[in-house]
Amino acid sequence: MTRSSCLLQSLMLGLVLLADACHAQASNWVFIDADKHRLIQTDVDSLSRNGDVVRGTTRTTYAKAQVLPGAGATYKYAADTYEYDCARGFFRLLASNKVASNGYVVDSSVRADSPPVYGTAGTVGAKMFDVACAKRGWLSRVLRFLH
Repeated sequence: MTRSSCLLQSLMLGLVLLADACHAQASNWVFIDADKHRLIQTDVDSLSRNGDVVRGTTRTTYAKAQVLPGAGATYKYAADTYEYDCARGFFRLLASNKVASNGYVVDSSVRADSPPVYGTAGTVGAKMFDVACAKRGWLSRVLRFLH
């Protein structure tokens, strides 16, 4: 193993552990969407703002364990970190952790080249954007108070 690949593996392990620790501390989950297959929530405590850009964690909990393609491992929920550009109206996935029902991360990926997504009104993506950017309703007032 080369020095650079060892360094990269150490960095990835550190990111996984950090993401898992941050996820474990999340406590203020806000409902985004649900159907018979999954529940999607955003942790408003994880939202951090830098000008018009907001970063935060969204969790998708599945009713039935999902199979990780190629690995065969199963996971119960995904904890994803998104970046929302509130001024330009898009968001993108930055990192994703797939977590098994025992709490262990079975897959973690960083997505530095993730393309921007523009949410269409009424979609899950648009609802996530509205929560992160506090576009309307009671959540907008709460988030303005907290920031």
